[in-house]
Amino acid sequence: MNHYETLRLLWIVGRTIATCILLAFILKKAKYPIWAGLIPVYNIICLFYSVFGNLRYIWLMLIPGVNLIMWIIIWVKFIPMLGVEYQGHTSYHTPKLFIWMIFFQLIVLAILAFDATEYKGEFPGPNPFLKKPVSAKADETVG
Repeated sequence: MNHYETLRLLWIVGRTIATCILLAFILKKAKYPIWAGLIPVYNIICLFYSVFGNLRYIWLMLIPGVNLIMWIIIWVKFIPMLGVEYQGHTSYHTPKLFIWMIFFQLIVLAILAFDATEYKGEFPGPNPFLKKPVSAKADETVG
């Protein structure tokens, strides 16, 4: 193994660890426990559940090429759920944030993780394996 392969391996491992840690803080905003973001496959399941409210389309993540499109759909739907504002506009009006997400994923994940925004989505945690998801609006009307 030469130096290039060693550095490449260290970069991939470090980026994966950093992504998992940042996803843990993002999912904590969505009312999941912090350990849910640290487990690599479970954090994708939790993120998928927070966006769609079910796990019906998660099998599409196994198809090469389609998974890239699914990631774009997930982040386009999830970033507005955090109520992120960019230059005074909500994220619905700023495709720049999504372009930044494509090229500088770790920077945007760090912004989303440590920003003061709150999760405003319809499907908060903690259990993505429920048969009928409980929306945040239903929780407010029950109590």
